[in-house]
Amino acid sequence: MALSQLQSLRENAIAKFSLNACFIHHRLGVVPISETAIVVVCASAHRTESLRAAAWLLDEIKKSVPIWKRELYLGEQAPQEPQYSWVEGGERHVGQA
Repeated sequence: MALSQLQSLRENAIAKFSLNACFIHHRLGVVPISETAIVVVCASAHRTESLRAAAWLLDEIKKSVPIWKRELYLGEQAPQEPQYSWVEGGERHVGQA
């Protein structure tokens, strides 16, 4: 489902911003802190359209594509019990591992 939504957003961006090309890649699996999770590449006759399209795509992906990530971190009070939260878009759902 996420792949079809990414494809639809790509097609919308090409039409909306008159792009010559557009590429979206989202990593799967464990992504270490500070590593890239998503790449959006846009090409157009003028850089303004590409920059606007990339910003729009990133916002739309966060809002509408069902990509969940699980953040895992150690609790300060009980380090032996890892804490985690599931994150989708801007929503965080906290639980215990």
